[in-house]
Amino acid sequence: MPIEDVTLDWSVVGRRTVEGGADVLDVLLVAIPNEIVARYVKIAQTAGLELRALESESFGLARALIGLDKSPLCLVDVGASSTDITIVDEGTVRIAHNFDIAGIRLSGTLARSLQVTYSRADTIKQESGLKPRAGEKNIIDIITPLVDLIIAEISRFVADYAAKTNRKVARLILSGGSARLPGFAEYFAEKLGFNVTIANPFGSLLYPPLLDKKLKIIGPSYGVTVGMAMRHFVQ
Repeated sequence: MPIEDVTLDWSVVGRRTVEGGADVLDVLLVAIPNEIVARYVKIAQTAGLELRALESESFGLARALIGLDKSPLCLVDVGASSTDITIVDEGTVRIAHNFDIAGIRLSGTLARSLQVTYSRADTIKQESGLKPRAGEKNIIDIITPLVDLIIAEISRFVADYAAKTNRKVARLILSGGSARLPGFAEYFAEKLGFNVTIANPFGSLLYPPLLDKKLKIIGPSYGVTVGMAMRHFVQ
């Protein structure tokens, strides 16, 4: 996009010495289309809210999920309309990428293949995921090719980061509405060879014990939300 059509912000995220002895700065640059900024400003104004900040979802997700971990991590948020991949290293977002293979596409493909309504397909997806019950093997045959595309994109992204930085990612945190689909995390771990965990953004927060079971179920969908809410409380 033309640079005049975006809002830019940047931060120095590291210093290192390259071959030949030169010292260089690693700078994280974020560019958001002005159209998107204007849309959120208008929403806040219409709702009568004071807008304190706007930031990419990747930063909220990292804030909620990584804690004090300084190792290279991959955060994968499989949302409704897009999947976001973020690599966090030394506690800082380093690079992010998104694409449109996500929950809605999984459900839509399942609906067309099974010739059922979208609502029914979404229910089947939530109940069966990648661990279909007896007589439902066709479900996994329908879903797996799309999941494999997500995994291939993660693998390419992580390999590219390792080639550029010589830092190898060995852990992945899975978030978003699809993170808790039966067999999803296990399948990612098997295919990628990573330690894969399901996001628990409420893990570092205090809440009544009676909410524990419910928050573990809905938690993966609230990673970005919790991280944004933590913005003014966490350095």
